[in-house]
Amino acid sequence: GGAPPPAPARGGGGPRAAAASPTARPRRRPGDEALGYFSTDDSFNRILADARGELSDRFAEAREHPIVQRVSELIDGLDELASSIDRRRPRRPREQ
Repeated sequence: GGAPPPAPARGGGGPRAAAASPTARPRRRPGDEALGYFSTDDSFNRILADARGELSDRFAEAREHPIVQRVSELIDGLDELASSIDRRRPRRPREQ
């Protein structure tokens, strides 16, 4: 009485047997994006471009707001007032 022969491996011999088979297709490695890798420069540039676009849109909207337009008119008026005062006042020569 000898021992019975070992049972054959299930699933066609496992991954090593599949890799050694001449008809087996090589498994492709997932790309960097699928694995979660990314290029810091590209991502950082995209973030900055998105932020720039968002801020630009917000500032454009803010310029159209009636309060902002009124403040701008007030500042322009103050500039005109200051320049008219400067024109009226005679300049003193600087002492040395």
